[in-house]
Amino acid sequence: MLKELAHKDGKTVVSTIHQPNTETYDEFDQLLLIARGKVIYHNDSIHATKYFTSIGFPCPNDSNPADYFMNIMSRESIIAEIEDKEINGEEIVINEEAVKNGAAPEYARTEEQKEKFVYDAYEKRIEHFDYQYVNSDLCNDADYRHPSALTIDTTEAQAMQPWCFQWKLLARRNFNNIIRLPQTSYMKLLTTVCTGIFISILFWQSNLDTAAGWQNIKGSLFFMTMNTLFVAIQNVILIFPEERPVFLREVNNNMYNVTPYFWAKIFSELPYCICLPVIFGSITYFSIGLNSTAEQFFYFLIGLILIFNASTGYAMVIATTFSNKQVAVTLTPVLIIPFMLFAGFFSTNALPYWTYPIAYLSIYKYGYGALYENEFYNEHMKPYNQSIKCGDWPVTSSLYCAWETQLPARTSYGMNILGLICIYVVTYSFSLWNIVRLSKDYNI
Repeated sequence: MLKELAHKDGKTVVSTIHQPNTETYDEFDQLLLIARGKVIYHNDSIHATKYFTSIGFPCPNDSNPADYFMNIMSRESIIAEIEDKEINGEEIVINEEAVKNGAAPEYARTEEQKEKFVYDAYEKRIEHFDYQYVNSDLCNDADYRHPSALTIDTTEAQAMQPWCFQWKLLARRNFNNIIRLPQTSYMKLLTTVCTGIFISILFWQSNLDTAAGWQNIKGSLFFMTMNTLFVAIQNVILIFPEERPVFLREVNNNMYNVTPYFWAKIFSELPYCICLPVIFGSITYFSIGLNSTAEQFFYFLIGLILIFNASTGYAMVIATTFSNKQVAVTLTPVLIIPFMLFAGFFSTNALPYWTYPIAYLSIYKYGYGALYENEFYNEHMKPYNQSIKCGDWPVTSSLYCAWETQLPARTSYGMNILGLICIYVVTYSFSLWNIVRLSKDYNI
């Protein structure tokens, strides 16, 4: 593709590559070799092996020229030649008795002298390469300018493109990366479907007329909250750590600003953040036997989508804080699981009072609360027997009165949704600030 771009479209393609295979090496028209800041070859790649043969460094038959050039340009090649007792074609004899008598080569006396010998030999080789290239017919004039070359307006080249243009290109790049790796999308979809089927089988058609059925409904809502949270975190926890070096290099080269990169990344992940919880909720909702009304089902999906997106915000905070992806993955359960205690599924009476404010940072609290409110506190769940009242809604059996005492502390569906939105806004705002700070602290 790059060769076609250069030959057919007349573009200049510059590629920095380390030890390409022979097929890749043959694709390049010109070759530039640099060692110790000096150009030791810059001309057509097809002439390189013949040139180095002419200066005393023939490439072995059936060898990759790129590997050979990298070898002779490296300091390690000098050490390898010492081990073979041959430096630049001269045999070096190491004799232990001669070392004791002071007659051995200087480098063999001590490790420091050996290091100095290697350093001097390497410098001598690079100077030899430089001298031979400068005085060869293949040497290019660095000041030569092709008649058809256009002058680059540096002020225009350095001018930053509009924000929307940057965002559009970055979003397109992100979507192209997703399309090029369809296996990732397939695995996310397969995992979501399999988990949804597993939960459906586990809590199949739970009946509210029994205490066990009520506990199953309660457990299924908590399990779905927990599963949605962890799927969301796994979806984004490794994205920024893997892209971090490329992002820092590009943003500090003024290729784009931080904010278009950030929002393009969020936008490109949006299909996952909506489709995965919707698919998961569609599989589990009616299978478990939750309220079979369109209104309650819609509110249920809204709750799952917000749980998913608020959880990605938590993941972005962790991902932008820790540069090492292994550290980020290891610390994620440590930082997330303790918030389960404040969901309302477990009894919190034994927890110290000073831990209560932590509950307001818990996605479990708002997510589980929203699903619970949607399921149990609505017009469709009011039993037909209006003679017995328990709390603020009538029930069909006195069992419900005992069950309601176990319900989590009441927070309306709307307030729980608002809590999830606030977590989303705060976590993503902090992540953006974190990325901006990183880009300013980074030095190329």
